[in-house]
Amino acid sequence: MKKGLSTPLVLLSGLFTSQVGFMLLVYTSNHEILAALKEIHGTKSAYLTIPAGNVVTGLGQLSTAFNGGLFFTFTLGTGLSVTAFLFGWVWHHLLGRNKKILPIAILCWVGGVAMVNYNGPQFIISATLLLTPFVVFFFTVFPHPSGCARLSRFYLWFHILLIFFSVTVAGFLGGNISFSNFRDTFLLSNPAGIMINDFYYRYTLHAARVFKPLGKRNVNTCFIDISKDDPLGKRIEEILLKADFFPVPPEKQVDLFVTKNGNHLCFIHRGKKILQCSTAAFVRSPSAWLKQFSLRTDNHLLFRQLIYFSLVAGLPLWGYIFLCVLLQTFLDKIGWSGNRTRMGVSVFVLSVIMVVVGILSYMSKISPHTAQNPVQSLVGRNRCAHLPTKSYNRHASHADEFLVAPHVCGRIAALKIICRKKIDLVDVQIHGALLKSSHVAERYWAARALAYSRGERGRKSLISLLEDSHPNVVCQALYALGKRADKTVVPAIIHLITTSDHWYVQWYGYRALKQLEWKQIALN
Repeated sequence: MKKGLSTPLVLLSGLFTSQVGFMLLVYTSNHEILAALKEIHGTKSAYLTIPAGNVVTGLGQLSTAFNGGLFFTFTLGTGLSVTAFLFGWVWHHLLGRNKKILPIAILCWVGGVAMVNYNGPQFIISATLLLTPFVVFFFTVFPHPSGCARLSRFYLWFHILLIFFSVTVAGFLGGNISFSNFRDTFLLSNPAGIMINDFYYRYTLHAARVFKPLGKRNVNTCFIDISKDDPLGKRIEEILLKADFFPVPPEKQVDLFVTKNGNHLCFIHRGKKILQCSTAAFVRSPSAWLKQFSLRTDNHLLFRQLIYFSLVAGLPLWGYIFLCVLLQTFLDKIGWSGNRTRMGVSVFVLSVIMVVVGILSYMSKISPHTAQNPVQSLVGRNRCAHLPTKSYNRHASHADEFLVAPHVCGRIAALKIICRKKIDLVDVQIHGALLKSSHVAERYWAARALAYSRGERGRKSLISLLEDSHPNVVCQALYALGKRADKTVVPAIIHLITTSDHWYVQWYGYRALKQLEWKQIALN
């Protein structure tokens, strides 16, 4: 009898297949951005577009597409792999390789893929959704002859009940996990975690751009088929520029084609008429009509839902199966085998997972509401937790002793409550030391807290943070500058956007400019 791939290799084959497809997907998306930027800047208008500068150089590199594709591989890729593996396992062990069931399953899956293409063809996504489950299913059932022994139903129900119980417990514990606390405690506190965090933030926007609707993108192309002598054409161009739709020559394929038909405007996408409205209605409420246009041209709603479901269910289940089989393989080699051993392995792996989730849940409760937190003492001593911000600011000097707490978690918690209560951090004497802390999370929250500082010292502190070595800190400095409504910082933000090599930093800078009511104009 031919010996097939081991279960870990079967699961990994799904990830490999999906990575190839998703890498190609991100690569294609990156080149679409390059083409759009070439068209926009080919008009010699030199608009400020995001991404910009050195980030654009990396868009054409295969390594960038590979890293961006990992986002999809470890979400949807794991979901597809585990779904195909479980179906193959059930089909072989419980359904006796019933050939009548396969056509029904294939038709259902093909129908689901067709729904992904409902609002427009998605060739690479469809190919990946079809090929990945096929590869995993094939390697799951291929080595088993039709007459081989099947596992007992008791073994299946044991797993189902065990997983159901674990999901219930994990859902209860996981509901207390805060992403920001998890990032501050487990990622930004050590070199390995910082590497993971930096990798995520450097490449996540390359992946996100694939499935974002037009209204969420920073680079879209448009053509306004209205005479330049008509004031309406100029007004519509200003509106579309504000919404990140940049004009390009008429011979180019654009994301939005606007034409006038009497007293109405027609909005066309890729040759298809999407909606029509009166000119007065659009000028009166352009954001509402552009939002509707974005919704009607959104081709990736179901795709995003599949990614989310795979993240919360597919990835944990994939990890559970992978760890169980690895441990069982090791035990088989030392002579420990049988159903009892398999069940014991399952209980052990899930117990470890529950312990990890419990630790994450406990650590995520370290917040301004924790009794052992020094900030709780700050609130209690001043007795102003529920007072207006102005009253609370009068006690800001008492924060010094808590912001010099021996443990960084205490200082970060103090900074979080300062953000929540909108205390002016500049009034705290040690604020300068916080901005130079060796802990990334501490500088992160100090930068965010400066959003509520209105003085010149606060502005200078934030400008200095734009040169911080960590992009997360720079992003929060940009966030704070946008919240302060000080338009004198616009040149500094534009300079950072055009010189930074980090897409996330540029994105935060662009959002800050929008908050400061900066208008898109040609830079040259």
